[in-house]
Amino acid sequence: MSTTIREAVILAAGRGSRLEGVSGGTPKSLVPVAGRPLLLRMLDTLRAAGTERVVMAVGYRAEVFRDTLGDVRDGMEIVYAHNADWESTNNIVSLLLAAPFVTGDLYMIEADVYCAPDQFALLSAPDTAAVAPFEPYMDGTVVATDTGGRISRFILKDDPTRPEDCRGLLKTVNLYSLRHATLTETVVPAMETLIAAGGSGVFYEKALAAAVADGSLALGTALFDNGAWGELDDSRDMRRAEAYFARASRSGRPGPEGGATRKTP
Repeated sequence: MSTTIREAVILAAGRGSRLEGVSGGTPKSLVPVAGRPLLLRMLDTLRAAGTERVVMAVGYRAEVFRDTLGDVRDGMEIVYAHNADWESTNNIVSLLLAAPFVTGDLYMIEADVYCAPDQFALLSAPDTAAVAPFEPYMDGTVVATDTGGRISRFILKDDPTRPEDCRGLLKTVNLYSLRHATLTETVVPAMETLIAAGGSGVFYEKALAAAVADGSLALGTALFDNGAWGELDDSRDMRRAEAYFARASRSGRPGPEGGATRKTP
């Protein structure tokens, strides 16, 4: 059942070193893409979806985010969770630090992701993960689903059992909606367990994978069109994102030649 989600956590603590040749040291989510940073585009989408409060998990050049966003932007309250150890930890720590600032159901978003607003609307039911059909050029985490469309398994890039050919599986888009109770009672404990075991350098998806595996987490899926989302990791992604938003400005929605981040074939 869909609902209006009023809060969001945006994970933006990392350096984005693969984009430094383009960014000049600016946090990658604040680098202009077709004239406007991805982060500001996502905030526009969140505001249109009814979001009232955003928790920014920051680390690298945290002051740039504060200077750009302030404490209120376009009617949305902006609060900051600072990962002072961003250089030696991963986004599992950033999410854990952000969790205490959240008071209700939330969107969980990686700051370098973009998508069409009509796709984002598919996440209006809490405890949903955005996924897309896996293509051979893709990289990163994939999931398997059961007959009801719920995630039955997360398969991270470093999983030794990951198949060489992931066609038939689904790529994570790095956008989620979660119930507040799911975050605090399931995801946070799973992250704490991993970190206590020396896992501060892993992705938060490893905690999601563990919770799905032990049956404590049930996540539905929202199937995204591969022509209507992407992520920004490197200069190739920048070119694709520029083309994506150029098409969007002409037609109101990117054409089918857009899509998920393409890695080296």
